[in-house]
Amino acid sequence: MENYTERDSVFEEEIRAAMGVPAAPQGFLLSLRKSVLDQTPCRAVRRKKWLFTPVPLWSAVLLLIIAVVLTIGPTKVFAALEQYMGYVSGAGFVSTKNAVAMKAPLTENSNGRVLHVDQLISSDTESVLVLRWNSFGRAVERGQQPYIALIDRSGKALLPTSQFVRSISGSSDPDVPAEYMGTYHFAPLARGTRRVDLYFQEAQKFAPHLAVSHALSMKLYPIDDPEIARLLPSSYAPQGASVEVHGIRLGIEMVSSSPSDTGVRTLVTYPSEFACMGPSRVELIDANGRSYYPDIGMSTYDPGTMPVQMPAAASAYETFGFPYFPHDSPTLTLLADRMSFCVFSDAHYSINIPQDAKVGDTWPIHKRLVYGEVSIELVQARLAKLKLDDPNAVGIVLDIAPTNPSLVGPVYAKLAVNGQAADYADNDSGQWLEPSRTVKYTMETLPRGKVEVALTQFSSSIAGPWKIEWNSEVP
Repeated sequence: MENYTERDSVFEEEIRAAMGVPAAPQGFLLSLRKSVLDQTPCRAVRRKKWLFTPVPLWSAVLLLIIAVVLTIGPTKVFAALEQYMGYVSGAGFVSTKNAVAMKAPLTENSNGRVLHVDQLISSDTESVLVLRWNSFGRAVERGQQPYIALIDRSGKALLPTSQFVRSISGSSDPDVPAEYMGTYHFAPLARGTRRVDLYFQEAQKFAPHLAVSHALSMKLYPIDDPEIARLLPSSYAPQGASVEVHGIRLGIEMVSSSPSDTGVRTLVTYPSEFACMGPSRVELIDANGRSYYPDIGMSTYDPGTMPVQMPAAASAYETFGFPYFPHDSPTLTLLADRMSFCVFSDAHYSINIPQDAKVGDTWPIHKRLVYGEVSIELVQARLAKLKLDDPNAVGIVLDIAPTNPSLVGPVYAKLAVNGQAADYADNDSGQWLEPSRTVKYTMETLPRGKVEVALTQFSSSIAGPWKIEWNSEVP
């Protein structure tokens, strides 16, 4: 993730240089002077004096909005906005204003491969489609996204404007099918649309014989239909539902409970030294002390809610979906045991690798880095055997220790060596197998002599807990 917080003076100088205007030629200036002097003088017009300075239109509109909010009351105004937001599992909170949606999921089987259409909802602002399917050959991990199109009543094909696809189950074995969930955003369907067709074509560049296609028709119903209103109830915003621990504030922005699940939209505000942060080990607790955990694939970053950077703080939204309906619980409690975070770093150090270097050699560093209440120590650089398919793979890693292990969890780092960024990861699981993600070498290609090792990024988690209780509003 790119860090939007740090901008140095070099960036500003580049902008100034780009905006600089070279000196105009003398001939151009003389020509411009003659054309200006030759123009017919404008007739002066005496304007009426105003008792007050006229207010620009946009200022008048802003003042009107403020007056309405103050007159009606912020709670009622925001409640009116929330009634047009509903929770869709796998997509987060979406607009329901003048919406149409499916009453029940659909499935379609093609050559033994099943496509699940969990929901399609189209409002005045956009259409959102949530799909699940199984696929062989790890095609999605190889960057081969399926072709998706909605065919409206006029025969026009609508293509996604954005998409988010993730694996929710499966194996690293390409011969074993993996299951995926995809959230697709489209332009809104035409008003009055009650039926739309879906075309799904799987991409299988490396195994074309495994590719399948699906085609099915979906019937849509208006949001005021009792069954749809029950599936997509209006959301509500608990008042004052927030807590701050370690300078990190967690708040409940929006909640929606349907007969099948409960969606909770959170807002985390954190020091801008961190590049990203979000709740981890989250559970929803009812008034009877029963705990519920997010379903796989139900938690999602809300579209368009990348971290917002401010001078001293940053914030980010995240929505969690729980398979729970609080029909007998007057209160709900969200518990986040930890906060996961990432930091972009420019710490770099020089080590001297001898010609006879061997796996296990270390080079002491003993430098402390502090970010908010997070403190870590870069203990040493170490030459390690990398756990890859290549038995000869080695790399330089950093041994990093939190100075307060009860507060900060294990640290996973990303390095650059002699200016070369880390180039290896575990292709099977997508997880780092070493404490540091680094540059792959063999003993023959390992650089010798003075070597620059840079810590470019690291991630970990900080202990809480963050615990928020609020009165539930059951539709």
